[in-house]
Amino acid sequence: MRDYKQMQEIQRLREESAKAESDPESASEGTSGEREKDRYGKRKPGFRGWASYVYEYYKWPILIGLVILFGIGAGISQLRRAANPDLAVMYVGPFYLSPSYQTQLEEQVAFLSGEETAGDYNRDGEYKFSLLDITVDYLTDSQGVQYLYDDGNSALTRFQTEIRAGDALLYFLEPYYYRQAKAEGVLQPLEELGESYAAKSFDGYGVYLGELDGYLLDGFSRMPSHTVVCLRRSPEADSITYGRSVEDWEHHRDLFCRLLDYTDAAAADPNEGCEPDVTLLVVGETPVLRSIRRPMEALLSEKTADGNGDGRRVGAVKDFLRSGTEASRAVRAKEVRTELVTGESMVWILDEEAFLYAKEKGLLAPLPEEFSGRENAVDGCALRLFALDLYAAEGFCELYSNSYLCLRRSPETETESYGRTQEAYDRAKAVFTALVNYEYVKEEG
Repeated sequence: MRDYKQMQEIQRLREESAKAESDPESASEGTSGEREKDRYGKRKPGFRGWASYVYEYYKWPILIGLVILFGIGAGISQLRRAANPDLAVMYVGPFYLSPSYQTQLEEQVAFLSGEETAGDYNRDGEYKFSLLDITVDYLTDSQGVQYLYDDGNSALTRFQTEIRAGDALLYFLEPYYYRQAKAEGVLQPLEELGESYAAKSFDGYGVYLGELDGYLLDGFSRMPSHTVVCLRRSPEADSITYGRSVEDWEHHRDLFCRLLDYTDAAAADPNEGCEPDVTLLVVGETPVLRSIRRPMEALLSEKTADGNGDGRRVGAVKDFLRSGTEASRAVRAKEVRTELVTGESMVWILDEEAFLYAKEKGLLAPLPEEFSGRENAVDGCALRLFALDLYAAEGFCELYSNSYLCLRRSPETETESYGRTQEAYDRAKAVFTALVNYEYVKEEG
């Protein structure tokens, strides 16, 4: 028979058991606390004992915590680095900027920035270059018509977001996107930077990359030549607040001016000042920039004869660009028609509007018999450029693909020759034939 004390102990154990069943968490905490107290009470005295105790029971939680803290710190460091670049550039165009190409561009930007800073404008001991690239595509249909493709306007939407909230102050833009930026009123007028910079611009705000010596630099040469270089206007004059300081803008302004001022002896024209033996007229919406014109003229010089007896064979390119407002395009259309009727050039690469006018006015010579039966022959007086090997040649490949290669009729068959001679026509015909028969050979590597 149990005594009174035994009965009390049994009752206490039953109450503790019932409490554990009804609140297992608190019971666990109590048990855990008892264990912790017991472990701590058994540790060796002194710092070494405390360290041994912590290592034995808490090493894994501490290690995991340190790893998490290290990751958070590294992420914050990267964010701070990306958020405070020395230079921020945006490229929008059809060329994919691979990592190796971005490295080249970063190096050339540091080179243009000058030896004093080498790009480290904020003098923090590290050159930070931020490059945002938005890739858009050019597609060509079965008729050779090239157009800009932007699936769901995703590129345009991102571009407009960056214009309003992005860090970039120096832009390299495909012409359509350049016109969008100009319409937003965010670009720097170049006349405010100096007359020499305004003189290099085609509209007072942008400069074609292909017209600059800097286009020869590895970091820039793989962008399309008609890429437009432009500068965001100063924050002091900008209606859109985008969080950049005037000092940041001045660094980008200096880089922009250095790019426009860069000179290279290799860019000098060897035929400058020479009278051309043959001239190719190009009419279309693609600007025939220096980087395009030079290789075209080199090929023309190779195919022509020395007609003026100066001991040099010189081919030249003259172009009329259709662009701008409706009013300016109307003026340019009139200039094109005048050139077709009265100009000296007799080898032509024309857009559709100019070709139809020349055909309607009876200005075109019939194709030689060996060419008239070709699949790409048009109305017996022209050949489509995109179907010729010539369209793969350097310079020519940059032209509008749905253009027409044609020859002006002989001066002997016209009532008014406007100074054109039969000798010049014979040279032009020989060059036209050589261009049609051109065979493109892909260089190895």
